[in-house]
Amino acid sequence: MSKGNVECCCEPMSKAEAKFAELDADKSGLLCREEIQQLAQWVYTSFKPPGKDQPLGETEITREVDKLVNMLDTDSDHKLNFKEFRGYFEKKAAQLDKFQARVYHKLGMPLPEIPPLPLVTNPQCPQHGCQLEELMEAEAAAEAEAEAE
Repeated sequence: MSKGNVECCCEPMSKAEAKFAELDADKSGLLCREEIQQLAQWVYTSFKPPGKDQPLGETEITREVDKLVNMLDTDSDHKLNFKEFRGYFEKKAAQLDKFQARVYHKLGMPLPEIPPLPLVTNPQCPQHGCQLEELMEAEAAAEAEAEAE
C-alpha cells in the first residue's frame, strides 16, 4: 500500500486481531469481565438466523462469561489476553462462517458483505507511526502486572 511517495508496510489484521481490538474497549490488551460479556453476546447472537438475534438476559450472560473465563483463562487472572482468546475465536469464526452460509443459502439470500479488516500498524511505517508499539507496550505492562499479583 502506498500514499503518495510514502510506502505503507502495515498488514491487514486477522479476524481474531480485529475482533479482539473491537472488544478491548479500554485498549488494555486484556478483556475484562465487561468486555468478555460483549464476546459472549456476539457468540450468542451470531448463531441466530437473521431477525432472531435477541441478546442474552443478565443471568444467562453471567453464566456464559463464567464458562468462557473458566475455559479460556489459562493464567487465572480472570481476564483474557489475545493468546487465550485467539484459538477460541478462530474456532467460533469458522463455525459461524459455515452456519451463515447454510442459513443464508436456505433462506435464498446472499451472504452479507464483509467489510475490510483494519491494518496492524508497523512502528516503522511512515504512514502509521507507532500505534503498534503502544499496543505492545500496553500488553507487556498488563502481563507484568499479572505476574506481580
